[in-house]
This record gives sequence, structure tokens and C-alpha cells, in this order.
Amino acid sequence: MANLNGQTLTLEEKQAQQKKACIVQGEFLYHYRLISRSVGISEDTLKIWRDNDTEFSEQLEQSRVRFIDKHMKQARPEFLLERLEPEIFKERKEVEANFNEVELSAEQAEQLIRARANRSNP
Repeated sequence: MANLNGQTLTLEEKQAQQKKACIVQGEFLYHYRLISRSVGISEDTLKIWRDNDTEFSEQLEQSRVRFIDKHMKQARPEFLLERLEPEIFKERKEVEANFNEVELSAEQAEQLIRARANRSNP
């Protein structure tokens, strides 16, 4: 039995309070790791509760949806596009490469790579 504010709680009562706290925190934290930490349980415990209690799981997901609804309005449009269609909209970095046509053996290529790495890392 747990003791909270001078009251003795059964394990079930304590879990019920923690589950309610998780649902509330879902609107503010979103990530399961942060939600579980905020109410003093492990992420594994939260996963077990979600797997074994469908009503709790649905309520938690609804609170996380409310988080997204609140924050989606504040996000930059390009951020939203990057998240929705990353293959099309993700930031791409261009790399220029200038290769001289020289044939090297595998050993020579390895030596060249080592030599360049040594120059880069004094």
C-alpha cells in the first residue's frame, strides 16, 4: 500500500492516479519517455499499461492527439511538409566531388585514404 498525503492507497488506487496523470501529461509532453518520467514510472510500465488497458491506451492517445493539434498550428509549413513527406521535402545537402580518372589498386586507395585522414586530423 502506498501513502499519499497521509492517505493509504492500494496499488490499484495508486496506478489509477498515475494513469490519470499520464493522460494529463500527454497533452503537454507527447513522448512516452517524458510522460512516464513526469509521473514517476518507467517507460516499460507505461507500455505494459497501454498494452493491457485499452481504455487507458485510447485516452492517452487522445491526449497526445490534442498535443499535436495545439502544436501543429505553431509549426512552420516547411517543417510539416518535411515530416509528412520526408522523401520529397527533407533537407538535402549537396556535396561536390571532383574525381580525377586514376586507377588505383585497393592497397593504393587505402593508403591514400589513410594519408588524407592523417592530414585532416593533426
